[in-house]
Amino acid sequence: MLSPDEQTLYFTSNRKEGYGGLDIYISKRDETGDWGPAKNLGPSINTPYNEETPFITADGNRLYFSSQGHYNIGGFDILYATNTGINKWSKPLNLGYPINTTDNDLFFVPTDNGQTAYVSRISDRGMAVTDLYKAYLVDEIKQDIIQINGLITLLDNVNEFVNNFTVTIINSETNDTIDKLIPGKDDGQYSIDLPIGKYKFVVKGDGYEEKTEEIIIDEDFSRNQLTVNTELTPSSVIEGKYIIIKSIYFYFDDYSLTRDAKIELEKLYVVMNEYPELEIEVIGHTDSLGPIEYNIWLSEQRANSAINYLVKKGINRNRFVATGKGESSPVAVNFNVEGRRLNRRVEIKVLGSGGVKIISQLYFIPEHLKIIEQEYYYIIISNSPDKIDKQKLQLLKEQELSFEHEVINNNHVYYIGTFKEKSEAIKLFNDIISMGFSNAQIISNTEFDNLNQ
Repeated sequence: MLSPDEQTLYFTSNRKEGYGGLDIYISKRDETGDWGPAKNLGPSINTPYNEETPFITADGNRLYFSSQGHYNIGGFDILYATNTGINKWSKPLNLGYPINTTDNDLFFVPTDNGQTAYVSRISDRGMAVTDLYKAYLVDEIKQDIIQINGLITLLDNVNEFVNNFTVTIINSETNDTIDKLIPGKDDGQYSIDLPIGKYKFVVKGDGYEEKTEEIIIDEDFSRNQLTVNTELTPSSVIEGKYIIIKSIYFYFDDYSLTRDAKIELEKLYVVMNEYPELEIEVIGHTDSLGPIEYNIWLSEQRANSAINYLVKKGINRNRFVATGKGESSPVAVNFNVEGRRLNRRVEIKVLGSGGVKIISQLYFIPEHLKIIEQEYYYIIISNSPDKIDKQKLQLLKEQELSFEHEVINNNHVYYIGTFKEKSEAIKLFNDIISMGFSNAQIISNTEFDNLNQ
């Protein structure tokens, strides 16, 4: 997209120097009318995933774009960032529902400096699969106070926040310190209520590089909550004491090494060549498509592809252990293409350090791709070495109760399930008790799985 003065071009590209998939770049027109070199908008805008459809407001102050990588509701969500200087942008804010949905929301073309916009939406009420709508940002939905929910992520995968972590919140316009928060020691989370304004969040922790997030909450922000995720890099990485090796990824049903995979393996080769005592476990994974036995084989081939590459470069094969886990250890959901891509991977695990510290790093997993453990419930009618007698069994059938019967650890287990809410199970549970099944119980899916142990 061209800026209103037609001097700046905003576009997306997947060129190799980017941060991941498609990134947003700009190019400026020079005095002769030719376009200058492309400049990446940087990591505050671009993520390891795809950024698409950039649109700039008429005053040039606000950039709207779609992204898979920031905290979002669906696959692609619409976000906006405010211009804070030459090629500098505030942390992107999600426009929220109803602009964003659980579908891929890609196009938000602002007019009147973002007061109205044309949006592309999937709607059952429309005339086609995707329809064009006009959106109005109205005063009634503006919020005076916004709840900021912060989350600190440590790139060395440490899960304890005990090293004097602090979040200092500064008013960017007055430079006054508003508050100094201490995140939760177990989860790195914090929360604060703030009015609209411009802020700096300075995040510190002993042993980690300090990071500052610029947050601009203006009058058009229509949500009452905002999530701020800050990733901190260990100081030892900056000082060269740690070496980060990223997981490598594969195409569907394939174990050949991509160009990006070879780049990561070259880093590992240099380290293993320098530290001859270093021993590595190479762990292969797949997505959930295909038979379980085949996926185990495929994951082993992926692990061996990485090892063979390093062996051909002169590293002794005895320094490696190959493990294939198939589809058993996903890091993302398997019900869409984006999640399955993250599960088709090889991870590096250090067995013998040889004096070097290695961090095996996964790509950041967006919220919509994270695995959420769904708890549900069963009603156990009977769990006994004996079967239910025919009279009681007939009573269940007369009530048209659809039950299952399994033999688990030599017990006859009769159960009804599954219930998404415990309250749903309780309604039927009372009826079952009144039918004479005094030992009936409600258990979660986790407890049910434990019956097999």
